[in-house]
Amino acid sequence: MSCESPEGIRPSHIGLTPQKPYRRAANLRKEAMAKAKYISDFERDVMRIGNAKGYKAPQIARFLRRGKMVVYNHIKAMDEAGTLDDLPLCFVVDEIAAAIGKANGQ
Repeated sequence: MSCESPEGIRPSHIGLTPQKPYRRAANLRKEAMAKAKYISDFERDVMRIGNAKGYKAPQIARFLRRGKMVVYNHIKAMDEAGTLDDLPLCFVVDEIAAAIGKANGQ
């Protein structure tokens, strides 16, 4: 039994062959880890809160599942713009700070 179709095109030529299971898992992991380049206002608030509560950029990045350089750069930009100290409501600050600590095993 041949894989050739009547037109002489095999399914592998048009991408119809199934991927190996380990490739599928790697692709799913890659898609799950991908993040947009845009930083939301909520993520900026989390960076402000983490910085105000004494967390370092890698700890904040681990909580946000972002790269630490992204967090470093945004904290630096907010500091230069003078918006780093603009914290949201105090009960939100405490809840998010506790969540950052929990994500870092503290």
